[in-house]
Amino acid sequence: MALSLRIDERRVPATALRQYAQEAEEAVRKEEGLTFLSKGRRAEIREAVRLKLVRRAIPVAKTYDMIWNLNTGLVVFGSTSVRICDEFAERFYHTFRVELRPVCPYTLGERDLRGKGEPLHLLDGLTPSRFLEEE
Repeated sequence: MALSLRIDERRVPATALRQYAQEAEEAVRKEEGLTFLSKGRRAEIREAVRLKLVRRAIPVAKTYDMIWNLNTGLVVFGSTSVRICDEFAERFYHTFRVELRPVCPYTLGERDLRGKGEPLHLLDGLTPSRFLEEE
């Protein structure tokens, strides 16, 4: 089974936020007859402007592919980001009621040896290999 996880993000460019926030601060100063706005008040204005701009922003979609071998139960997910992998695992569990656990080459080798009825001690002496010749 092949699926994709789609995540839409709405972001406001920092320069646009800065410009619109400055304009909003100036409007508040003029409206209220102030020459100075406190840091807290400026933060409130900036957040209100950010929320307004986020609603207008066009979402950027990112997709992450997933392949699930239903015969072996192996799921391959196309991201190495911890945050994205955690979000995927959570959504996968809520959708299929199957809990995922990460695998590494060692655990894949272990799984293969068990499937063939081979002893697991064959993995004990393994070390990483370089596939490029050193100069």
